[in-house]
Amino acid sequence: MLLVLLPRAEAETATATVTSPDGVNLRAGPGTSYPILAVLPFGTVVTVTGAPTADNWVPVLHEGMAGYILGEYLAVQAPSLGGTGGPGPGPTPRAVTAAPTPTAATAVATPPPTPASGDGQPATVAPPDGLNLRAGPGTSFPVLATMPGGARVQVIGRPTADGWYTVRYEGKVGWADGAYLTFGESAAASASTSGGRFIWPVEGRRITTPFSPAHPGIDIDQYPDGGNPVVAAAAGTVAFAGGEPCCSYGLYVIVKHADGYSTLYAHLASIAVRAGQTVAQGAVLGRSGNTGFSTGAHLHFEIRKDDVPVNPLSLLPGPYERGE
Repeated sequence: MLLVLLPRAEAETATATVTSPDGVNLRAGPGTSYPILAVLPFGTVVTVTGAPTADNWVPVLHEGMAGYILGEYLAVQAPSLGGTGGPGPGPTPRAVTAAPTPTAATAVATPPPTPASGDGQPATVAPPDGLNLRAGPGTSFPVLATMPGGARVQVIGRPTADGWYTVRYEGKVGWADGAYLTFGESAAASASTSGGRFIWPVEGRRITTPFSPAHPGIDIDQYPDGGNPVVAAAAGTVAFAGGEPCCSYGLYVIVKHADGYSTLYAHLASIAVRAGQTVAQGAVLGRSGNTGFSTGAHLHFEIRKDDVPVNPLSLLPGPYERGE
């Protein structure tokens, strides 16, 4: 527990230092429901302007902006009380203590735990038209920067329940939607070496389920009934064509391509190719549908490099639409 004693008469002149490696939100009021005024990086020194609230929000002043910071992310330094005659007895000191473990609501709106410096994994911005770096984990938070497609970021800590990651980009720390990031060292290399080789496998570009560690592809809406042509995203050889309409991927096709790439097309209503068949880019593989574990007509589409899933949005041309 952090325990710092501040004399009451001197609280207004105390300073504090941001201790979170990810930075911390300066808010307009004492709680996560208040707007974010700024994101203060690690090591920033602020002026403490009063006593903390009951739930440990500390009023501070930073570069002319008055706001509040959660006390557990600050190290508060008491001012020197000394003079030529030495310090007097002063008033009874008060304690500023770190808050208890934050609730779920607090954890979502403040920086998540971070690994040791340098341990964060790299990631690449997947959308060709870029991705917003935001001040908090959601689209309601202010945009700090727009990261271009292919930009490299450093992931810090664990994601929120809805998939937002704290990332570092060109010295700024903010939040990015993990659905639009490709993770790992090979992400940028994959994007740079495969540019322009893949086309969209169906006419629609509305993404209903994005790529994530738990979902190694994207779902492309085929509402209401499917039945649309599904084409090869690149030239190659059909490695598998089949499946069970009742289960898992339902009816699906896998196509092997050059340079270690493969693509998978799942939940098809019908298949128009056979294993071992050579297909050109744009050749019809089957028709979209709703077979297997599926709650509506869509195409589940995967791209793999050396059998490792890659976010298809990092390799397909833009634009596209994200559905609800």
